[in-house]
Amino acid sequence: QNGFCRQHAKDPNLDALAREQVALSDQYRGAQPIAAGLIAYQASQHPSHMKITEGETLDILAVCSDNVTYVCRNAAGAVGYFDGRFLMTEDEIYAHFKREEEDQNKKAEADQLVQARLEEELYELQLRQSMKQKAEADQIRRQQEAEQRRIQLEEQVRLYREQQAREAAERELAYAEMLRRKEEERKRMEQERRLKCVCAVKG
Repeated sequence: QNGFCRQHAKDPNLDALAREQVALSDQYRGAQPIAAGLIAYQASQHPSHMKITEGETLDILAVCSDNVTYVCRNAAGAVGYFDGRFLMTEDEIYAHFKREEEDQNKKAEADQLVQARLEEELYELQLRQSMKQKAEADQIRRQQEAEQRRIQLEEQVRLYREQQAREAAERELAYAEMLRRKEEERKRMEQERRLKCVCAVKG
């Protein structure tokens, strides 16, 4: 009923996988595909699956009970199992690559938006840092100017006090000199008065 080749199945030179391959070839020899011209977009790593390269065209002959494994036939007529999840029609492949292209474009746009946002955040951060540094520099400058002004004022006060002290000393010396001269003048006038009195008595 299943078309299994007993001669091949009894061949001792064939291992289990090879005998299964032969049995499938015998079972589905001349079978009409239920779907033709599907393209493998990925190779299957399952040990019992056909060694199919990416882009190879397969016809589906049957679907196994797991609804994942398909019985397929390649362009050379070889029959074997393959993972149906790795098969697509040309339209599906076109749509798949179209979606990938759209996804890549969306990702590129999203990446550009993220990059623009990061660049804007970086600019704002650098601007805030620059403003902070400028404010700190201005504060340091004002502190230095205030310190310099304080030193200048202290120097002006010191010079003013020294000038005031010199002027006070000069006034004190001038006043003392005036008192000395007045005293000398008083003594001179007193002496002249005494001399006049003496002269008047003698006369």
